[in-house]
This record gives sequence, C-alpha cells and structure tokens, in this order.
Amino acid sequence: MNLTDDQEKMVWLTDFQSWTLGSTPLKVTRQTVNVLQDCYPERLGLAILYNPPRIFESFWKVGAIIFLQFTYESELFLLSLLIM
Repeated sequence: MNLTDDQEKMVWLTDFQSWTLGSTPLKVTRQTVNVLQDCYPERLGLAILYNPPRIFESFWKVGAIIFLQFTYESELFLLSLLIM
C-alpha cells in the first residue's frame, strides 16, 4: 500500500450497483477480509459500502461477532439516494 508518511488511514469505497450473489466468488471475499483484518487493520479508517443489497446487512450483523471491533466500527452502510 502506497500511503504517504503523513497519511495514516485509508477510506475504502465499494459501489454495489448491479452486484449479484454470483458476481464475486466467496474465496475472493474471504481473502479481501483477511488482508484488511490481518495485514492492515489499523490502516482502515472507513469502509463505505454504497448501495449494498439488503442481504449484506443481515450477514454483517452476524459477521460482526467474528470481526475485530475496530474493523466493525469502520464499516458504514449507505443506501442509494435519489437525486433530482
């Protein structure tokens, strides 16, 4: 990760528009969580999951028990907003 010396935290933004259960293999999801949790846990300042499917909220509530507390606190669920 190429963070400058004065940059300590990163923001991770993921847009789930057009996402389906079959779009990302479970193995890739597990590897991503492992890298963030095991290698860079203190670097994650905020993870924004934009427009996540409702099923994510259920899995997140259950998964929060497993994840480290500060990783859980760094997650933010945003529903898409209609801008007119």
